[in-house]
Amino acid sequence: MANTPQDIFTAIEQQLSAINGSGGYATQIGTKIYLGQVQRTGMKEHSIAIGARSGLIDRTGETRLGRAMSAKARQIDLIIEAAMPSKPDQFLQDGLLMLEDIERAWAARTGLAGAPIGSIRLNTWSILDRPEGLDRTVLQILGEAEYLRA
Repeated sequence: MANTPQDIFTAIEQQLSAINGSGGYATQIGTKIYLGQVQRTGMKEHSIAIGARSGLIDRTGETRLGRAMSAKARQIDLIIEAAMPSKPDQFLQDGLLMLEDIERAWAARTGLAGAPIGSIRLNTWSILDRPEGLDRTVLQILGEAEYLRA
């Protein structure tokens, strides 16, 4: 298997597609996954969007545990947005349900087991402010993935 950014996104997509409203998941956000379309319109359905904000190609100037990083080490700064229909008085609760589902799917690690990934970290999350009249809750998670280029 080639070690590419696409492998990272495919592995994350497989991981989060388990969120389908059954098996203990409270939401169905994993039933529709968009790759790269983080700032999308419509969002009428439960969905997750996975994209990249930026990445690092040359990490040879960095060290980890006193050792220089390999010339093959790469990093992608991830952005994950989950959306679901929501009533205005439920947006916090719905945002937290989506977060719990994502964390639960993430902990299972089924889709990431065979991926060429050094690590993927989900670093921060926020429930985005909703424009007046929007009946959706959007949870945004920022993270990073490291991998070795073949």
